[in-house]
This record gives sequence, structure tokens and C-alpha cells, in this order.
Amino acid sequence: MVYAGCDIGARVVKAAIIRNGEIIGTAKKDIDDRLEVVAKGVLKEALQNTGLSLRRVSALGMTGREARSVKFLRPFMPKLSFRPEELCIAKAIYKLKSNIHTVIDIGALGFKIISIGQKGNPIDLITNEKCASGGGRFLENISKALEVDLDKMGKIALESKEPCTITNQCVVFAESEVISLVNKGVDKKDIIAGIVSALASQVASAAKRGGLAEDVAFIGGTSKNQGICYYLEKELDLELKKTSIDPQFVSAYGAAILAGNSR
Repeated sequence: MVYAGCDIGARVVKAAIIRNGEIIGTAKKDIDDRLEVVAKGVLKEALQNTGLSLRRVSALGMTGREARSVKFLRPFMPKLSFRPEELCIAKAIYKLKSNIHTVIDIGALGFKIISIGQKGNPIDLITNEKCASGGGRFLENISKALEVDLDKMGKIALESKEPCTITNQCVVFAESEVISLVNKGVDKKDIIAGIVSALASQVASAAKRGGLAEDVAFIGGTSKNQGICYYLEKELDLELKKTSIDPQFVSAYGAAILAGNSR
């Protein structure tokens, strides 16, 4: 049987196609004003990467902030299910690494700390999604303010010898603080390191409040940022575990797994 999972996030649409529990095709694309078009294109591309058509998909699982905004899948409703992100993530991580019981997920608009119990069920969730300073879009805004490539920020942060101390947690005030530091002639490397360190500290503080398992996985697009990984590991005093699949597709993978389980 073939199942599909689609994660419609705030910034990126991801799709994963699975057979016998294994991923056989994926695709992703940044969201623009045409969410419907992007979502349809991503699912189509993921299927094309497997050589299969939508008709071969036995069930489709949807998750993510904007999942219910997508309308073109309505004809697929008899085999369509919507699942919360924390459940999809927990099921995927359990399938990939059953010994992991804490997951840190930093998305575009915030982070989630998920505690996983027996059989891959989420038992606790800490989130800050009401404040964008704990998400990837915060880094994106800072990269634009500093005129630095977002994908290079993590590497640049690691080159800093004297990271700045960023005092503001609010996105608006933090961006103003960054501009002020630039005007004072502070090295961009130190500013970026300060921003990355501040984000890592915010996430780590929340994770510690929730209680950490011995093995902690870090997922989401922001987990690819070397600087965030470094400072987060430093704050938590542990080595973050990597998943065997692209960390951006964990939610989509979990949605596909749950689609298969719900048949």
C-alpha cells in the first residue's frame, strides 16, 4: 500500500510518499500567495518522484498550520485525514528512533517541545507560537536586515569570537536592536551569533522546563542551521540526535504513517 503525507506549514509545503513504512518520494516548496497551487504542485512532484499517480495512493494525511486551507483535496475526502503536528512528529520519531522521547521542532513561526510516551504518543507539548521570536522567520527577518544569506547565517555565527548580547525577545524590538548595533559598527558575525544564541537560549529554557529525556531529536528546517545546533547543544549540555530522514519531512512522514493506520 502507498500512503501520502502533506505538511502545510507557515512558510514551506512538504510532502512525503511512503510504501511499507519507508519513504519513497518527497518534495517541498516555499509558500507564496498561491497556497493552493503550491500544495498541489508539491504533492504532484512527490508522486512523480516515485513514478506513481494520485490514484495509487490509498490514503492521504494532512498536517500543519495551513492544512485545512487547502481545498483541492476535498474530492479525496473519503481517504483524507487531518492530524495535529505534535502527533505526526511523535509517530514519525517513534518509527525512526523509538528510544527518543523528546523532540525539539523549530518552525517558521515558533517552536515546539514534544515529549513522547509509549507507542509514539505525545504526552506533553510546550510551544511559543504566539511569539515569532522563537521561529525561523525571525532569523529570516534578521538576515534581510543584515543583508546576509539566510542559509549562511549558521556558519557565520560560528565564526564569531565575541557574540553580542541581545536583550530583546520581541521580534520588533530585537530587529531595532540589531539595526542599532550595525550603526555602531559592531561586526555582523557577532550580531548574528548573538541572535542565534538568543534563539537557542529561549528554546533551551522551554525544553528544560518541560523536562528532557536522555536522547533529544532536533527537527524542522531551522535544525539545518549549524549555529542554532551548536548553541542549543551548548545550552542543553547534550548532543542533539539527527533523524535518518531530512528533518524538514518528519511531520509529513508522520502524517503518511497515520494515514495508513487510519484505513
